[in-house]
Amino acid sequence: MRSIIARVAGMAAVVVLMVLQSASAVVMKPGVEYSEGTRVDTPGTGASFIIPDSYTGILPHGATFFVMGSKVQKSYIFVQVDQMNAADALENMGNPYPLGHGMTLMPTGKIRKIDQMLVAHYSVEGSPQPLKGYIEARISDGGLSIRYIAISAPETATHVHGVVHNLIQDTELDK
Repeated sequence: MRSIIARVAGMAAVVVLMVLQSASAVVMKPGVEYSEGTRVDTPGTGASFIIPDSYTGILPHGATFFVMGSKVQKSYIFVQVDQMNAADALENMGNPYPLGHGMTLMPTGKIRKIDQMLVAHYSVEGSPQPLKGYIEARISDGGLSIRYIAISAPETATHVHGVVHNLIQDTELDK
């Protein structure tokens, strides 16, 4: 009887440890690839998020952003964390946004403000294939801004908007 109780207690302890490990954030390091379901913490900023299903993510060496990609969703999501107030974020999102390699996000409409979040749609200029752009930003009371910048194939854009929205909702900001 005692050995059964000890075994059950031991299995319960292992399950608790697994849950605690999966809930804690891994501090992202340059060049390391992270898989879906991993909670990553942006170094020194106090922001963390979980990499969505079907995505992998990496902090490129020398980059100031984290990038996630999904072959299934035909998309990339760039994550930027900065100190920025709502007015600066609004102005920033209203301007063209260079992506590199000759591609630029161009605003296609008004930026919507929903509580502490900003949402905007973009066209992607300079791409060899048609792409759509989308940004959601959230600003904490302490002025910490996190932006999810998505580019995707037109046929997956609506789904990718939902992925970005879930990311921003589930993001933990310390400040």
